[in-house]
Amino acid sequence: MGGHWQGSPPTLNSLTHCNIHSLVIPCSYLAWLVLPQLSHLLITGHGDELPRFLLRSRCRILSLAIGSYETRSDWLSSTLHSPSSTSLIELRILGGTTVWFTAELLAELTYTSSPADVLCPKLKILHLSRARGASGQLGPMIFSRFTHPESHLEHFGYRDLSLERPENSILIEGGFDEFDRHTILAIPNVHVQYSDTWISITRDRTGARSLRVMDSE
Repeated sequence: MGGHWQGSPPTLNSLTHCNIHSLVIPCSYLAWLVLPQLSHLLITGHGDELPRFLLRSRCRILSLAIGSYETRSDWLSSTLHSPSSTSLIELRILGGTTVWFTAELLAELTYTSSPADVLCPKLKILHLSRARGASGQLGPMIFSRFTHPESHLEHFGYRDLSLERPENSILIEGGFDEFDRHTILAIPNVHVQYSDTWISITRDRTGARSLRVMDSE
């Protein structure tokens, strides 16, 4: 399993508020907060404090959005391993954010023959931006999320404007590569729209499938 942050209980300097359900905040400010009823969170800036905040608050996060220059694999893994994230329905890594994956984290997000061990089992919406670090594994993870009978994923979105410039492409930097792209485009029972820089996939419960190539935005 991935690494876990060792947090501490609320201190005398912590501010506890039991009626906040939704919050948009720079992540560093979470260091002073305990929000046990929080369910929807959008953070900006470096996310190092997020795993400790979740451990202190013991909230049930339904929606998490991250807007940062870079999302490191260590605190992303710790966040997704948090008990607060078992309820997660929507995860958005906002456009412009580079997200670093490890092979271990992608494996833990992938449905296999042992679905009880998968991270974020209730996830319905997943949006990523500029994935890095584990080429050839992102596509199979998404494929498993749309095809495994116990998965709830309904929509996947991915955007990376650097793909317009091959010299800066993640195809070179070890992220979302051609194997990932072809694997995702082979998912059955979905509607797919894609261009050189983005892809959008929506599940179709009736078994229909469509594929549409769009101009880059």
